[in-house]
Amino acid sequence: MLAGAEQRPAHPPLVVLGAGEGERQQRDEALVAEVPGGRGEFRRPVRVGGEVAAEVAADQVLLAPLAERKQRGVDLAGDVREAGCQLPRLLGLGDPPPKGVVLGEEVHVGLAVRPAAEPRGRHELGVGGQGKRVRSRFSVPGEQRLPTHGLAHRHPRDSRPEYNRGRFARSECPPTSTAGYNFRVSRQIRIAGGGLSGLAAAVQLARQGFEVEVFDRHRGGGGRFAGGWQVLENGSRDLDALDELRAMGLEPAFATVPATRALFLDGFGGTHEVASAAPYAYFVRRGGPEGSMDSWLRSLALAVGVTLREGVPAPADAEVVATGPRQADGAARELVFASDLADTVAVLFDPTITPTGYAYLFCLGGHGTFGVAQVRRLAGLPQAHELAWRRFREVFGEFAVREGREHGQFMNFSVPRHLRAADGRWYVGEAAGVQDFLFGLGNRLALRTAGLTAAGIAGRWDARAFSASVQRPMRTTVAARFLYERLGRRAFAAFCRRAGRTDFRRLLLRLQRPDLAKDALARVVMAAWRERRDCRHAGVCGWCRKLEREP
Repeated sequence: MLAGAEQRPAHPPLVVLGAGEGERQQRDEALVAEVPGGRGEFRRPVRVGGEVAAEVAADQVLLAPLAERKQRGVDLAGDVREAGCQLPRLLGLGDPPPKGVVLGEEVHVGLAVRPAAEPRGRHELGVGGQGKRVRSRFSVPGEQRLPTHGLAHRHPRDSRPEYNRGRFARSECPPTSTAGYNFRVSRQIRIAGGGLSGLAAAVQLARQGFEVEVFDRHRGGGGRFAGGWQVLENGSRDLDALDELRAMGLEPAFATVPATRALFLDGFGGTHEVASAAPYAYFVRRGGPEGSMDSWLRSLALAVGVTLREGVPAPADAEVVATGPRQADGAARELVFASDLADTVAVLFDPTITPTGYAYLFCLGGHGTFGVAQVRRLAGLPQAHELAWRRFREVFGEFAVREGREHGQFMNFSVPRHLRAADGRWYVGEAAGVQDFLFGLGNRLALRTAGLTAAGIAGRWDARAFSASVQRPMRTTVAARFLYERLGRRAFAAFCRRAGRTDFRRLLLRLQRPDLAKDALARVVMAAWRERRDCRHAGVCGWCRKLEREP
């Protein structure tokens, strides 16, 4: 038994074993797995079909491919990918006692059994691809025999789960999957990055009993943001953005300015006033200032016991990666300043000035942010910045600009196939490529991935919610981006006129709500735009746009 392991009375165990290649010499080591309701330890290594499994006594013990341990002692991650069963349910996390588990990619031998109520004889283990079986004969303490039900195996290259005989074969698994279940047996979680998604994930994990450390290379928080206005969009789904935060357990206690009016400028010198009954967006401050989203989340994190390590490099094997964008799939050049300009929300849609993008001027309560954002033709961003600034000055006059700070930003966009990579690490926010590809308003999506990741680490990964709330909306923005880049000045002017004649939030909901037509267009566009050679996104990238090549 490992030194310091806690002695506990015997429990009816759930045994879940798996072994990756290359670390056989470690597989006879004692392993303590802290899990909900009890502890477990390896009692006796057993060789099965050329690989090593072992017998475990515990309330619940998870899949254990030792290749993922990375010499971290007892800090163990279960590695199950493309599984056909909902592992949280099967592992009894809030549901009836488990009957078995489906083992997946990177797992070559697996065993999932419960002791029988009475002696049952020998146990049959399914190993490998379709049709392959290997027998294993051993018993658990107390001379109980292992049952024949509750066992399944999936070969890494076989998409069809293979079940043994018994009750498990009678639809113990639902028809849908929660692939990628990765319950961290250790209660210690390290997060690389202290932005919105990293801090939000930290708060939710700490509230579930995890010991969380956040490593932020920036002192004081705020990262690449300079305290300017950013947009928390409220026009992509019916649920209000602030109510969505409340549903995640994040009560909004930061400064927000509801946006119900704006002025759109077209490429022909026209101006169009737009309005909505409910806010189409909320303006929020990003960066270090008091009242910003970043300072709010930092306060929440400290209040629930998260350890913040500022100016300290994150460990290379941190369990959660929240380090922001990895490559420039779009860029913005911003000026943050103080001004006497009256409260103003203005957006310029002129493809002759900002091809593939737009320019914006927000001044609220004397705090101003001006910027130009583009997805393509980034070399022309400085010129676009100058021309757009001149246009806003023509419309609003020579307003004062004090304490100006100019900086650049970039975004990346890739549709993730999952939030967990093959090495067991979780990615959130733009580190996972999650972003709005139409306007680059990804704060809401980033916070959504934090909630999904926290649930996944705690054993409640929801594949359906991930598909519906992250992947499908992102694909919809790909379709919208394709159309946006093909609009000329006349089409943008027509859009501005239309926006001025209707409720703007309702218009945004119609344009951004996923439907079959947008899904079909997105599939075609994604096939044509797919990057095939130079992707530099995280290992969770399922699709990204090919980079712009120099002519």
